[in-house]
Amino acid sequence: MDFLILSGRTEEHLCTISNEADTAIVLEAIQREELNREHTFLFRIDASHKDAGHIEKGNLIGFHDRDDESFFHLFEIIDTEDKHGEFAEKIAECKHIIRELSGEHVEDFQPINVTAEFALGLALEGTRWEVGIVGDFGLNSTNFFRENPLSCIEKILARWGGELRFRVLFEGNRITDRLVDLLPRRGGEKGGRLEYGHNVESIGRSESIQEVKTALRGYGRGEDTGNDTSRRIDFKGVEWSISQGDPVDKPLGQDWVGDEKAKEIYGKPNGDGTFRHIFDIYENSEIEDPSQLLRETYEILQQTKQPFFNYRLNSIILKNKYELGDTLIVIDDEFSPPIQSRSRIIVYERDLLEEGNDIIEVGKFLPLITDQDDRVEKIIEKVNDRAAIWDNPPATETTDTTFPDIVPPVPIGISTTGLFKTIKINWHYFTESYIAAYEVYASKMQGFEPQPEDLIFRGKTSGILFEAGEVNEQWYFRIRTINTHGTASDFTEEIIEKTIAINAEREITPLTITNELIAEGISADKIKTGILQAIDIFGVKIVGSSFVSESGHFLIDENGMRVSMIEDGRPLGYTTLDAQGLSGFWDMTGQGGFEKVFYLHEDETVSKKFRAKEEFTMGTIKIVKVEYAGNKGWAFVQTEEVE
Repeated sequence: MDFLILSGRTEEHLCTISNEADTAIVLEAIQREELNREHTFLFRIDASHKDAGHIEKGNLIGFHDRDDESFFHLFEIIDTEDKHGEFAEKIAECKHIIRELSGEHVEDFQPINVTAEFALGLALEGTRWEVGIVGDFGLNSTNFFRENPLSCIEKILARWGGELRFRVLFEGNRITDRLVDLLPRRGGEKGGRLEYGHNVESIGRSESIQEVKTALRGYGRGEDTGNDTSRRIDFKGVEWSISQGDPVDKPLGQDWVGDEKAKEIYGKPNGDGTFRHIFDIYENSEIEDPSQLLRETYEILQQTKQPFFNYRLNSIILKNKYELGDTLIVIDDEFSPPIQSRSRIIVYERDLLEEGNDIIEVGKFLPLITDQDDRVEKIIEKVNDRAAIWDNPPATETTDTTFPDIVPPVPIGISTTGLFKTIKINWHYFTESYIAAYEVYASKMQGFEPQPEDLIFRGKTSGILFEAGEVNEQWYFRIRTINTHGTASDFTEEIIEKTIAINAEREITPLTITNELIAEGISADKIKTGILQAIDIFGVKIVGSSFVSESGHFLIDENGMRVSMIEDGRPLGYTTLDAQGLSGFWDMTGQGGFEKVFYLHEDETVSKKFRAKEEFTMGTIKIVKVEYAGNKGWAFVQTEEVE
C-alpha cells in the first residue's frame, strides 16, 4: 500500500513510502477513526532509507481509502520518535488535517431558522474547507461568537443533529478540495451478529460509571440583571407530576430533575440505608422557555443516568464488510452477566497492512469533535459568563421561539410499501408553521425503543424511500414530529414492513432486469414497465405521490404544493396551494419570521400590499393614474358595472 508524503508548507509531493521494496519500508500503519470525534493515524517505518528524512513534524501523509479509492485520507504529522534496536526505525503520530480549523476564527454570526447546510457554510466561511454532502435536518437556529469553526460545527451537531465525515479530494499529486459532510447517520443497520468463538477471536467489555449522573440542574439563556451582570434562567417555576402524565415528579421551587431508580442503583450512600443523587449541570444558552429547558434537561438525564458499556472486538472474521456507524449485535455468553448488546461501531481501528487485524469498538459515543483544550476554554468562558450582555437578541428579533411551543401531533396517515431492497414510507404532512421536522427511526429488532443511532431521517417532507439493503428483509419503524422549540410528539406505534421477496424460480421471468443483471447501468431506446414505485432523479425524488426537490425549492404531495424562494440556503418566502386555497408567506424581518402576506380562500382575497402601475378597477369605480399641469396623482372614475 502506498503512502504519500507532502510538504506541510507547500503541500508538494515529497516522496512515496510503502510496505513494498524500493521505498522507505512501512512496518506498521494503524488508522483509527471515532464517530464524530478524533481521526488519527500512526505509522512506523525503516529509518535507514533516505526518504525517512521527510517524516518530520508539520509534514503531511495521505493515502487512498482501503475500501473506496475515491476517498483520500490526509493527516498532519504531529510527533515523531526515533528508535534504535536491531535496526533504526521511526514512529510518527498524526492527526487528521481537519484540526487546522481550530486555528481559524469565526467572529459573530446568528443563523436563525436556516438549514444545516447554510449554518455549516457560515462556520466554514473564509477557511480552506467547503460544505460537502448535507442531509435534510429541517430549519433550526444557533449562534457563533468569537470561536473557532470546529466549535461552531459542534453547535451545529447539537442543534441540527447528524454525523460528520471529512473528505479530501486528491488528483494529480495535489489537493483539489477539502469537504465537510453532515450525514443523517454513518453506517447502517447491518443486522450482523458478532459472536465470541464464531467470528470474533476476543471480546473485551469496559464499564464506566465515572460519568453517571442521577440528577441535573438546567440553565438557559442569561437575563440582564443590571450592573453589567447576568443570571441564567432555570426551571424552578415549572411543575411536573407523574399523575398529570409527566415522566417524573418535579415540584415547584425545585431547581433540578432526577431519576429515583438510578439514584437507588448508582447514588452515593447517606449512611442510613438511603442514597443521595449525583448531580451535574446542563446548560443551553439558546433556550428562553423554562418548560423547554426542563424537557431538554430531562432528555439529557436519560443519557447520563446509567453507565456506558463499550465492547472492543479483536480479529474479526466476517463475510460482510462493516464500516464506522454500523449497528451490530454482540454476543458472548461467557461473561457474567452475559453480553448481548445491540450497539453501533463507534471506533474503527484499521491495520492497513494486515486486514485481519482490524479492531472495532461498539457502544455509545459522545458527539464532541473539539479537543480537551477547547473544552477547558469553554468552562472558563462559562465561569466568566456575560451571555445576557452580548448574547440576547433585540426585542424585535424573530426566532424559532417566536412560534408557540405546542406539543406537535403524532404523525398520522402512515402507509408503507415493500419494494426491491427498499421500503417506501409516507405520512400526512402537517402544514402548521410551528412544526419543524419529522423523525423516522428504524430497526431490525421488534419492540425497539428509538435511540439516536436508529434515526434514519430528519426533515420536513411527507415521505421517504428507505434503503433497507436486501430483499425479503423485515424492518420496524417509529415516527415522531418535532416543533421549532425541539419539543417532540410521542412516537407512533411500531410499523412493520418487509422488502419484497424474490424467488428465482417463480418470480424472475425471462426478459426482465434485476439488480444483479445490471453491472454499470442500462441504456435503452425504449423501456416498458409497470407501475414505478419510486424514482430518484438528479435533483428530484419521486416517491409514490410525493414529488420532492432536493434543493428544497418545491414539494408536491397529496396534501398540496409548496414552492419556496431560497437564497444562499435560506428560505426568503414560500407559496402554498392546498385544500385551504392559495397562500403566500414572506420573511418580513429577514430573521426567519414568516408572515402570511396574501391568501385566496373561497370568495375572499386578502393581501398585505397591492401594487397597480396604471389603473385598478373595483366594481363601478376605476382608479387611474393621471398627470395634470406637471402634477402626478390618481383619479377615481365612475364606470359601468363590471360583470
